[in-house]
Order: sequence, then structure tokens, then C-alpha cells
Amino acid sequence: MTSRPSKEQFLIKISGVDVSPDTVRASDLAEFLVHFEKAVLETVLARKDITPEVAEHELIISLVAIEQGSDALTFVLTGEAMSGVSLLSQAHLSHDYSGISPKAQDALHRISTQASKNSWHVEFVKDERHNIQETIISEDDPVPPPNIVIAQGDTTIYGRLMRVGGVSPRAMLAMPDGSYLYVDLTETMAVTLASKERLYQDVGIEGTATWRVDTWELMHFKAKRITDYQPHQNNLVRSFESLAEVAGDRWKDIDIEQFIAEMRGRANS
Repeated sequence: MTSRPSKEQFLIKISGVDVSPDTVRASDLAEFLVHFEKAVLETVLARKDITPEVAEHELIISLVAIEQGSDALTFVLTGEAMSGVSLLSQAHLSHDYSGISPKAQDALHRISTQASKNSWHVEFVKDERHNIQETIISEDDPVPPPNIVIAQGDTTIYGRLMRVGGVSPRAMLAMPDGSYLYVDLTETMAVTLASKERLYQDVGIEGTATWRVDTWELMHFKAKRITDYQPHQNNLVRSFESLAEVAGDRWKDIDIEQFIAEMRGRANS
């Protein structure tokens, strides 16, 4: 029996004029939570020893309490997620973002933009035990966007569907090269992918990709259409039967199932 990852608490305070749980819009809070989760996960997953499979089962970021007065948000984090928060706080405090990935900095920049728009002060509350530094993201101390040149274009990506859902629907794909990618979806697409036939299977998604030009890293992907690509539903016997129908008499006297069995036997010999 595998042990469950330990849970630790972390506090963020959002302050400003008339900031409280009954005045902050639910949509603004949801937007903040999406960006915060992405900043933490992108920071942790940039490490080579963290795989999408580990992230799926061990990295959890949950909001468990909102205190009155200013918005004091208590999170429960598991696995290595707390180390991601630590690196984010250090990056902002030192104004040196080289220790986090461009994707994480971009998510932190979006929090900064939201803070400036709403006149918020977003405070990482100091936690010596987890090496989290006290630092405040605000209009006076913003997070700059990552200094990279990007390119955009339409393409089709293929990967294994690890997770789907969220307030702003997204899919988490494990890519063929071992990396992972979050894909922005419509609600209809999220419902389609959430079916048991698609989860933990390879899928194809058409959409608009954003690449980092210097490394051609795929940084962002917005889906336009879920393709019919479902390799787990492919049937070799039926595929050869269809080929035989097209080929006519050339496959007339061949037993399809026996032929495939013989071919597999040769490959294993």
C-alpha cells in the first residue's frame, strides 16, 4: 500500500481597499487560483525528477479557508508543491526569476497584472520551516513578463490525457518526449475528454500553439477541436480486413487472424 503524500498549510493574504470575501468577485478569485496553481506546478514540474504521473497523484493545491477582513487564503499543499511556493517567493523577493521556468514566471506575471488592475497587495506569508520568504506582489512591486520571443501558429498535438477539468477548463497531457502540457479547453471539449474512454489514453487536439523561439519549447496551447485520434480503439484484425476489402482477390485465401499471429511470432523470435 503506497503512503499518501504529506499535507502542509500555506497562507497568502490579498489586501486592498474594501477587499474581503464578500466583496471580491468569485470570477476574480477563480482567476487568481488558476494562475497560482499553474505558477506552483510549473515551478515544480520544471525539475527533471518530477514526471506528469507523479504530479497527477502527489501534487495537490487546495484552498481550504478564507478568513474575514482582508482575503487570507489558506492552502493545503502536498508532495513537492511547497518547494514550488518557496522558489516563487524567493524569485519575487530577489527580482531574479532565473530559478523558475518561463511558464511559472508568466503565471506569476498574470497574478501581478490582476493585482495592479484591482489595486491588490498579494502577500506570500513568511514560513521559515518551508523557506518561504515574505514578499508582496503589487503595482509598486510587479512581476515582469518572461523575457522571451514567442511565435504562434495552428498545429495538432498528441499526448496522453492525465487530467481534465477545473474552473477554467484545462487538460493536462503527458507528451511523447516526457514533458507535460496544459491545454486550454472549452467546457464542451472538457466534457468530451472527461469520458472514461479518453482519460489516461492518447488523444489528438487541434489548436493554436505558442512556442518559445530560442528553444522552440511549447509554452501554451489553446484547443480548437478534439480529433478522432483514439489509438487505443484501433483493431488490427479489423484494419487488415478493411485492407483486404480494398485489395480484392489478392487477400482472398488468407486467414487474417492467423496472418497477424504469424507476423507477431516472427517479430518475437
